[in-house]
Amino acid sequence: MQDKIEQLAKQACDDLNLFLIEVRIRGDRRQPVFEIFADTEKGITLKECEMLTRDLQDRIDLDDSFMENYRLNVSSPGLDRPLKQDFEYKRNIGQQLIIKLQSAEGIIEKIGELTGFNETSLELLSGHKPESINRSDIKEAKVKIKW
Repeated sequence: MQDKIEQLAKQACDDLNLFLIEVRIRGDRRQPVFEIFADTEKGITLKECEMLTRDLQDRIDLDDSFMENYRLNVSSPGLDRPLKQDFEYKRNIGQQLIIKLQSAEGIIEKIGELTGFNETSLELLSGHKPESINRSDIKEAKVKIKW
């Protein structure tokens, strides 16, 4: 069921020019809850979530492999979610990031302003010192939330 709902969600997101971030299934087989997390480069709107919900409901309802009793939750991934995809890094250039890195000594944490990235590294300004971080060493990168 996971593969099938991911496939339908990916098709719906592609048709609506959205990025599929994650699909989760909770509940039991008789009444599953499908949680779909999607985003855009500018941040997903409520209207886009509604459009994705309607589109995906139609796709699920037309597919005989799904039960009639299900619940569908579509939302943004949230502020505290780790960054993974390039569009997420692009959207957060200029923001403070908290990055957990794997090193020989264990996990270390770096905090700094994201100034750029490419497929292999991030450019971080920590204090007044620029630093390049290999993306392969990153265990987790999150935006530092300002309160």
